[in-house]
Amino acid sequence: MEKAINIKVKDLAKWILVIAIALGLGAILGIVFTKPQLIGGILKQVSTNQTANTPEVETPKDEGTLCTNTIPYDNPPELTRALSLVSERWNTAPNAPTVRGSYKNCIHLIYKPHSEMGDAEGYFLFDKDSSPNDIRIYIDDTYKNYDDILTASLLKHELTHATILILALEGTPPPTCIENEVSAFYSQIIFLNNLNEEEWKSITYRLAQNPHLNTTYELTNYLVSLDTAAANQCGNDGDCFKTYVKNDLRGWISSNPYYQKQCSL
Repeated sequence: MEKAINIKVKDLAKWILVIAIALGLGAILGIVFTKPQLIGGILKQVSTNQTANTPEVETPKDEGTLCTNTIPYDNPPELTRALSLVSERWNTAPNAPTVRGSYKNCIHLIYKPHSEMGDAEGYFLFDKDSSPNDIRIYIDDTYKNYDDILTASLLKHELTHATILILALEGTPPPTCIENEVSAFYSQIIFLNNLNEEEWKSITYRLAQNPHLNTTYELTNYLVSLDTAAANQCGNDGDCFKTYVKNDLRGWISSNPYYQKQCSL
């Protein structure tokens, strides 16, 4: 499934600048080019605890794109379906940024054995073997048995981490580790919010039947419950909704031992 891809840039000076930016961001984002480093992952053990809103994270700029692939990776078919669902539902939010085709061609989805995933169900990795043409997202192979909605929710989280890094390589200052995770979980809530009626009924019915079936259900139940609580509290006030959700996420992430370790709190 691995591919050897040449990185093409418009000129040498631009690539030197990109490398300088990337190295300068290393300490902030936890990127180590000589050693694989987890940038963002969804925690396996989580606690359990609809208004459409504009997504917080913009997409990379059209000009000077760092991704030059003309064809997509040969990702597993079920992951390709989930990625397509992310694109379809993400674009239904008012003023939501589109998932640019050129960057979609650089998304490399890779299953890893459950025994090698540690405490993560998925993570985005940028190491010495990665490039803007090879945006690697690793997924626990137990997701082969999950439906497209749950898989797409996981991918939306990791794609947000990838987007933040690509934006950083293009010159946008990155957020802190905690705010990076807040943005990723918030993007999952917006994705779930944008499910069509039948998809929403499907996921909420299953959660109601057994919210603790597995850690994926527990996390999704937390996000759906938070979405509902924020909508009840804020009604159609989008700013209130965003503040309510992000404050709750910030508190949950900051108090979670997994993220305390990941973010060196």
